[in-house]
Amino acid sequence: FESLFCKGFRGAIFFLGMTLAKYSKNGTKVPALPIIIVLAIAVLIMHKFFPNTIDKGVILCLPLTIVFCWLLDIIRPLQFIDHALNFFGKISLESYLLNVTLPQVIVLIPFLSGTNMDILRYTIVVLLCVVVGRLINVIAKRINNLIIHS
Repeated sequence: FESLFCKGFRGAIFFLGMTLAKYSKNGTKVPALPIIIVLAIAVLIMHKFFPNTIDKGVILCLPLTIVFCWLLDIIRPLQFIDHALNFFGKISLESYLLNVTLPQVIVLIPFLSGTNMDILRYTIVVLLCVVVGRLINVIAKRINNLIIHS
């Protein structure tokens, strides 16, 4: 049950991100305080009722996310950062889904199965997630255009 709850929590966070994207598309500021409160409550609930599914790294994510968003507000006017964030934002769903499956596939490759290959394996997964995620995104857009224009 804890694993199911953890997956559901990740899904809720993903949909929260999709909801917040509307603010970005409209050019309006995201209401930070309600988001911080909701995330803090969610982390506390997970920590209280599902202590085995949450570790210190997850608890640190909340303040680090707040600091990261604050820094993005400062450096966002830089054009190349805006382009990079746009690119990764467009492939976020694809990358998220690939991050679940690709590590399991990479481990099956014989020369990457040793424990001393962790960094190489991780690098390959990250690069493949970006490249394959972009490819899936392009294909999905073309299929979407075909459906809309037919």
